[in-house]
Amino acid sequence: MVSSSAAAPWGYLALLAVWPVALGVAWGISRWRPGPATAMARLGSLDGVRGVLALAVMAHHFRIAWNWRLTGRWDLPAETLFKNLGPAGVIVFFMITGFLFWGKLVDARGRLDVPRFAIARVFRIYPAYLLSLAGIAALSFAAADTVSALPAAEAWSSLWTWLTFGFSPDIGFRGTPEAHLINAGVIWTLQYEWVFYAALPVIGLLLMRRPSGTARVAALVIVAALMSLVPAAPIDWFQWHIAAGFAYGALTSEALRGRALARALRGRAAAILGLAALSTMLALPGYPFGALALLLLWIPFSAVAAGNTMFGVLASRPAVALGDASYSLYLFHGLFVFVVFRMVPVEALGHAAVWLGLPLVAAAASAFALLCFRLVEAPSMAAGRRLAGRGRSPRPSEEVAP
Repeated sequence: MVSSSAAAPWGYLALLAVWPVALGVAWGISRWRPGPATAMARLGSLDGVRGVLALAVMAHHFRIAWNWRLTGRWDLPAETLFKNLGPAGVIVFFMITGFLFWGKLVDARGRLDVPRFAIARVFRIYPAYLLSLAGIAALSFAAADTVSALPAAEAWSSLWTWLTFGFSPDIGFRGTPEAHLINAGVIWTLQYEWVFYAALPVIGLLLMRRPSGTARVAALVIVAALMSLVPAAPIDWFQWHIAAGFAYGALTSEALRGRALARALRGRAAAILGLAALSTMLALPGYPFGALALLLLWIPFSAVAAGNTMFGVLASRPAVALGDASYSLYLFHGLFVFVVFRMVPVEALGHAAVWLGLPLVAAAASAFALLCFRLVEAPSMAAGRRLAGRGRSPRPSEEVAP
């Protein structure tokens, strides 16, 4: 049997290939047919970084799924790099959400049109999500240990679980054990996103009192510090230190209102410092959602939010195209990983052969995500804007972080 206990050297070579392969796929598809988002307003380098983050999460889950296949346990990888890739992507996704929506609320002086906002959320998140549920159900049916259908009451309960992003206990599809892991369990981050959305009207009410910029910064520093230092023990499923990414994103939004700082963060020195901080975070031992990890990720995020292209990479056409499709890439990559480890006899293969699956999954998942964005996400966003009566076409990164 092939052990998954060591990633070197093939695992790290495969990891290095993930981003060039995926960006190559995005380059080819974007040249073949430019996407519908290319005429939309730009939002700095946030457009280009989201695809990079989704690929980091994908590599993290690929490594976990290999252990899952061999041991039956869905645990964090033993290798520090693979362990930290996924949390790094999730934390920065939350920072993006906090950055975007805090800035919008401040600019609107706290006023939030809740019905329009809700419509935009539903049309942005649900269409691709429902398609991913169809894929999960199909794979669950194919992989089920039994072909007998669930009792009707359990079937409806299972469907409700998925439609509400797992806020109620998950019993899977058709009795398939751990069906929620078919998509690598990614819906837990959408739970956090929805909690943040629910908090926005309250945040808006506080901002309607028009606190000064200094007061807003001071409040966000305190909130971010308190949230990131709360012990790891959760309140039910919610963990404050994980949600601290939203506060760090909001703090970045306030900090970048200073033009001098924003200009400095767009420079070469900030890019080098940001990459050094990112490398340090990826090398951290121990729990990957700690306060130090948040601080280290906040440095490169602030630079990217200010418009730093990281030496032009994040402003490239394939990076932006993949960023447009990052939500679908985030939702669907787990299904591709599941197929690999369900259909491929990894026990009979060597490390090199198994690790070859990582860039192949990156290519397939990226191609599917790009098509899903064009055929599902973009039309559904347009429909949501029409229903909500919104005229301007926003960037996808303005709509949802993943």
